[in-house]
Amino acid sequence: MVVDACQLIEDKKYDAAIELLDQAKELDPKNDAAYFYLSQAYAYKSDPERTETYLNKAIELDPDNFWYKYTSCMLYNGLNELDKSISIYEELIKDYPKNTNLYYELGNLYSNKKEYDKVLDILDQVDEITGKTEQTTLMRYQLLCILGREDEAFQALVAYNNEFSSPDILCQMGDHAKRTYKDSLAMKYYDEALKLDKEYPRAILGKGEIYLYRRQIKDFLSSVKKTVKNPMTPPQVMNFYTNFLADYSNRTIHQAYPAETDSLMSEIYQIHQADSNFTYPIARYYFFSGKLEKTKEVFKQTCEVYPDDIRPYYHYINYFITVKDWKGMVEEITENGLKKYPNDLQLGEMLNYGYYELKDFHGIINNCYRIIDTHPEDKATRLGMLGQIGDMYYNLDNKKKAYKVYEQALEIDENYVPVLNNYAYFLSLDGKKLKKAYKMSKKTIDAEPNNATYLDTIGWILYLQGKFEEAKTYFKQAMLHGGKESPTSMLHYADVLEALGEDDLAAFYRTRVENMEKQRNE
Repeated sequence: MVVDACQLIEDKKYDAAIELLDQAKELDPKNDAAYFYLSQAYAYKSDPERTETYLNKAIELDPDNFWYKYTSCMLYNGLNELDKSISIYEELIKDYPKNTNLYYELGNLYSNKKEYDKVLDILDQVDEITGKTEQTTLMRYQLLCILGREDEAFQALVAYNNEFSSPDILCQMGDHAKRTYKDSLAMKYYDEALKLDKEYPRAILGKGEIYLYRRQIKDFLSSVKKTVKNPMTPPQVMNFYTNFLADYSNRTIHQAYPAETDSLMSEIYQIHQADSNFTYPIARYYFFSGKLEKTKEVFKQTCEVYPDDIRPYYHYINYFITVKDWKGMVEEITENGLKKYPNDLQLGEMLNYGYYELKDFHGIINNCYRIIDTHPEDKATRLGMLGQIGDMYYNLDNKKKAYKVYEQALEIDENYVPVLNNYAYFLSLDGKKLKKAYKMSKKTIDAEPNNATYLDTIGWILYLQGKFEEAKTYFKQAMLHGGKESPTSMLHYADVLEALGEDDLAAFYRTRVENMEKQRNE
């Protein structure tokens, strides 16, 4: 019955297992295994109280069972009852004094409680059993550093190295010397490590960091390159140096040693081209180095490596945006992107951006209708696309069609402020239906009272209606919330001020606009 219950637990049929185990312990009240597996079933059901009760009963029936006690340690660890777990570990160590895993696990519990001196005692006990090891020496070093006993920590490394020299301990000694600004001493330890293992990456990289501090850049690049192909080099370390070299602030390194940095980044790319953690900084490096075709190649390769992930494709398209290759961007999305990701809204917006830069307003209109067709139940998307379609028809000087599309959008949501604002503003430019324009514009202000664009629209409508004082109130508000960055808004305000006889202030805003235009032309 207990064996059958174990199978039910494995099949995640916990209630059935519990029913069978209950029968087993009724038939044999001293069956410790029945109680043990009851505790396991209740553990899976997230019932810690019954888990503990049945586990303690199993231990009571078989107090010499290692696994029962060890499992109770795991239970108390999970419940964060560390003192109970520690007490049981100490009992187990008395019964199994040669099991070093128990010492390490107990040490972790003391470490969680920040009782570091007790951890040091445990390491001494482990050393008595196994002799000194790199593992215990490095752990002792870290603990002594935490306790602020830096000299004692370093001496622990020295003592081990004098007896059992190893590259890892020597590198830790080098790191310690480097951390205390003893570069020459650190170099000595790294060189000793390399005598033991001439390709030991930690020693090579340690020397590389010192070269970097000393601005011996060529030596630094050489050190990093030596570790690229070494399988013992941690990927996160190589990723750190890849990002370091790709950082724009370090472009002086690229400029001073172009051949060396290009060779290094090329090797890194060849090894890690299937890892986006490397490909993005490498592409960034090529971009900052002016190698635009190489940048494009890396982004494109990343898309091929991750065919089911659209994020690399966004980076690829952003490359076209960065270099302002609008034609290439539109061709890439229409010929490849939309075939693979036809329902992606962000890609659709990127395509509209490209069309706009090319002044292809018909392209935007067709793409917006495509997006509406692929998202027929998405009201927000439909509204956004109709708003853009109306704007594009207005840009094409087809006002009648633009206003018709705006009306379609407002039938869906009469309070959709982007359409209300643009519709109202374009009516004001026509000088027609100003009352209707004002009503629509007032809704936008009620919804977003500090939007400088909307404030400009209502202010301009009021100006056209001859309500100069009221218009001025809105324009003053617009200037406080970003209107001073808009030449159009400032020129509108200047017209209002002149209508009120405030010529000096009007001249101030017109001069500001002229200066902005000069800066842009320069």
